[in-house]
Amino acid sequence: MTCLKHYAIGEDGFRYGDGIPLGMLRLDGVASITSGALMLTNSDPQRSGRAFSRSSFGYITSFSTTFVFLVIPPDSKDGVSAHGLAFALSSTVEFVFDAHPGPYLGLTNMKSSGTGTNQLFAIELDTIKNPQFADIDDNHVGIDVNSMVSISSHTAGYYTSNGMFSPLKLASGQPMQVWVDYDGTSHNISVSLAPYLEHKPQRPLLSSTVNLTSVLANNSFYVGFSSSTGLLKSRHYIIGWSFNTTRKAQPLNYTSLSQVIEDVRPKPHTRSHIPRAILVPVVTISTVIVLVICGVLYALRKKARNNFEWEIEDWEKVVIHRDIKTSNVLLDGDMNARLGDFGLARLHNHENGTGAHVTNIAGTRGYIAPELAMLGRATKATDVFAFGVFMLEVACGKHPIGVSYSGEQLLLKDCVRHAWERDAILTTVDPRLEDYITEEVELVLKLGLLCTHSVSNARPSMRLIMQYLGKDALLPNFQPSFPRRDEGFDQYISSSNSVATTMTYLSGGR
Repeated sequence: MTCLKHYAIGEDGFRYGDGIPLGMLRLDGVASITSGALMLTNSDPQRSGRAFSRSSFGYITSFSTTFVFLVIPPDSKDGVSAHGLAFALSSTVEFVFDAHPGPYLGLTNMKSSGTGTNQLFAIELDTIKNPQFADIDDNHVGIDVNSMVSISSHTAGYYTSNGMFSPLKLASGQPMQVWVDYDGTSHNISVSLAPYLEHKPQRPLLSSTVNLTSVLANNSFYVGFSSSTGLLKSRHYIIGWSFNTTRKAQPLNYTSLSQVIEDVRPKPHTRSHIPRAILVPVVTISTVIVLVICGVLYALRKKARNNFEWEIEDWEKVVIHRDIKTSNVLLDGDMNARLGDFGLARLHNHENGTGAHVTNIAGTRGYIAPELAMLGRATKATDVFAFGVFMLEVACGKHPIGVSYSGEQLLLKDCVRHAWERDAILTTVDPRLEDYITEEVELVLKLGLLCTHSVSNARPSMRLIMQYLGKDALLPNFQPSFPRRDEGFDQYISSSNSVATTMTYLSGGR
């Protein structure tokens, strides 16, 4: 006999159990039981799925319910979903024959929405803003009575113990828990939402007065869930559910639910999935630097000698940019990065031991390598140093040089290094990055530290940097090292904001 984990039905409602006959729930549409969870939609567009009690309950008095749900958005579209799902009570299940998918969530249709003949009460978890239903946003919880126009709604989230509102993204791919309680005497309905494994918030997200005895007028009702998709394709799961009409809903078995969540979640891809905010600037810029160097070298060399040496409910010459920084990275409408401002660029010998010697330091504070500040030698390694600072700045969302509470200047790379030494490097990540893969962001931070190593020979080449970011090579184990006061630290900190002109002599001529 096929069984559905974590659902059970009795005279007083649904209770947690180790498994019940599937026949106690009526599934229709695309709804199915998968890996011990109730899957309401299966990624097919413009479809709906429902699961309601096969038998009706008697006259509505009070009820208490809690359930854990999971919305898995379309691939590569975190936070974007194809409509939502709803917990619902209805005097009849005949509505399934006329209900529409999309914004109607498989509960009503264009003609029936808003009419008293529906005899429908629902708690919607909506992920699309539908102007025809006066939705407040594309991520909200609403109380619906006979209509998809909510009588009360609130942006999804919960109130913490100190009274602060903490928002939640319903279509984040993360499990969440909902509590709904109805008092038949006061007719008060309260709705709470919280992340999975968090306690029920003391303050509900929504509270309203609804006389369900007048809404569900047939002296009986069915209870269950409904969901739908539109043009986008999402999957909506109910992981666990407890329902009771005479007392508080019994707690769910979180140990079992956690295993079900792991089973239904999509497995991580083997390819790199660094958040777009980091992936686009870092990887694209590293590629652009190589391409720009190749292009400039080819153009300059062609002027001097026309030959092909440059193709080799190992070139003889390379170009040093000397001013790599965030303000010199330009993004077009498609977020493609371009490295600009070659006003300080210089041509010099390819060998590591020879560089461009300058009489004045050129560059921008925070991006200047210690050996450049102390010796005035610009090399490929000094460009790599600036690129490392750029990576740290993008990942951390902070300027290269900051000021401590005591007024002392601090280097961003020092802050990241100290966090790494405390085994807390991820605490330096920009808090505005809502979703990221831990190992990917950690790679960017550590690679930024390696590129800003105080020993120039310890810094990787740009080719290696691209291999590390693309996971074609493993980042080596290393100990970050930074200059002491007697190694040019003062010059590094106090270099001018941006030097426009400088006298430069080059090894081997131009």
